[in-house]
Amino acid sequence: SHNVESFACGVSRLDNFLKYNAVSQGKIGGTKTWVAADSDRVVMGYYTTALFLCENENLDKKKYKKYGKYISGLLVAKLAVDKKHAGNKLGFYLLLDAFYKVNNDNVNPGSGLLIHPMDNKQELCDFYSRMGFHQLTTLDMDGQITMFISRKEIAKVIESYEEMPS
Repeated sequence: SHNVESFACGVSRLDNFLKYNAVSQGKIGGTKTWVAADSDRVVMGYYTTALFLCENENLDKKKYKKYGKYISGLLVAKLAVDKKHAGNKLGFYLLLDAFYKVNNDNVNPGSGLLIHPMDNKQELCDFYSRMGFHQLTTLDMDGQITMFISRKEIAKVIESYEEMPS
């Protein structure tokens, strides 16, 4: 088990999810939480995934026509980094880990990865766009932006990082 008590990303709903709900949600199969921890098993960051289905409204119809009216995939429902580790690209590496999981047929039965930039923050939308995500719909029923990256695009992103010199 990991030490989550000191985790503080600055957003209470993300801190509280990790501390009070992540384990129980995982046990009932609602979500799966993946953590990055130090050698003492103290959580430095985490992300949570869940299966997801949404309408394919605003994507390029030619490029994404094979998905039909709905796109299924793995949703990154939560992604947070402890403030003590902010600025060291841990969020990037957590997202890259999610890319690897989506690229693995045993983990993801869907067609790609979906994400809702928290509070529709433009800086997060820009970050996810740079990572290859495309805005799927203007707003979902809860008023959130939904962004999507296909498995094929994820494979290209992974390949580009594997080809980078160390």
